[in-house]
Amino acid sequence: MIGALSVARRAGIARVLSFDMGGTSTDVALLDATHEPVTTIEGEVAGVPVRVPMLDIHTAGAGGGSLARIDEAGALQVGPQSAGADPGPACYGRGEGATVTDANLVLGRLHPEYFLGGAMRLDADRARKAIERVQRAGTGFGSVEAVAEGIVRVANVRMESALRRVSVERGFDPRDFALLAFGGAGPLHACALASALGMRQVVIPAAPGALSALGILDADLRREFSRTVMVEPGSKKIGGAFRELEAEAREVFRAEGLRPVLTRSADLRYRGQGFELRVDWGADAVARFHRLHAQAYGYADSARTVEIVTLRVQAVVRGQTLRVIAKKGKRGGGAAAMIGAHRVFEEGSWRRAVVYERSRLESGDRIAGPAVIVELSATIYLALGWTATVDGFGNLMLAPATTARKKTGGPR
Repeated sequence: MIGALSVARRAGIARVLSFDMGGTSTDVALLDATHEPVTTIEGEVAGVPVRVPMLDIHTAGAGGGSLARIDEAGALQVGPQSAGADPGPACYGRGEGATVTDANLVLGRLHPEYFLGGAMRLDADRARKAIERVQRAGTGFGSVEAVAEGIVRVANVRMESALRRVSVERGFDPRDFALLAFGGAGPLHACALASALGMRQVVIPAAPGALSALGILDADLRREFSRTVMVEPGSKKIGGAFRELEAEAREVFRAEGLRPVLTRSADLRYRGQGFELRVDWGADAVARFHRLHAQAYGYADSARTVEIVTLRVQAVVRGQTLRVIAKKGKRGGGAAAMIGAHRVFEEGSWRRAVVYERSRLESGDRIAGPAVIVELSATIYLALGWTATVDGFGNLMLAPATTARKKTGGPR
């Protein structure tokens, strides 16, 4: 989340849905670049509620290593079982099960010669045989490519559901956000997910498979101090409790020779409810709670008694900001980055595509899909009808071709 916020702020994008797809799972979050990352006490791990403060991230059991199978009803299922790191997808040379990675390889969205920047060759024949075993176990699949496309679509539905969970189900329209896709597998699925959600912009950061490392470098030192109080908003106990929490926070950081910035918040609910919403503390905290409740749950009751369950003080010491300078760009077609012709299977047929080496793309370059863009930490699939433009920070800014034409005045 910290890395995604850093990229969004540098790119001048205020609102993003972060989409981090790895080998076994996908993590998504709704982020506002004008605010600090949101925390929650309504977390869940493996279906079990976890009532401790954590970054507000929702996880779905779909990743590049998620296994495909035909269930007892004859339906195609993907995940949550995973091939894991050992043996891994069939195309890695050791596994036998068909995974999302194998499906992407069969569809041409991964290139067997340029995985990990060319450091690892994928076994396309082994991947195809794994998909064939799924085909034989099911009915109604006309080809291996149809099975592979089905596997990708089922995985996409699981990830789309996760993105809706953190946006639509909380009162936010995903069309008002950009999709920031990263992780080793995220850029392969970004165009399809953005299309499904009606989103018009996708951002692929530089080194998307290592964005979490950027987040570590850019993270602040942060601790939270809390106290359960169970009082009404007008209680005289609130001020004293906040001062005690702030004193505790200053003392903890004083031992490290640091002076934190302190902010107050509170977990509020209507009396009788079993869940709370966190709001920044201030004179209008109750009014903001009503508005947030209406947005999150579709209703609010200003006549109903509100109670404060927990008071919180967050202490933050700002880390050293990474200095990144934008490069000036000029309009180009990415010819210097082309490394070969290719074929991809999309919308039921094979199509001509181009393979690009991302490190050779320059600021201002604009390319059209379908295309496969390879690099060390990930592979990017630029779908049919989408374009990609390199910004000054090395991010790839993806957009449907109609949107791109409006911004640039027409295709080149």
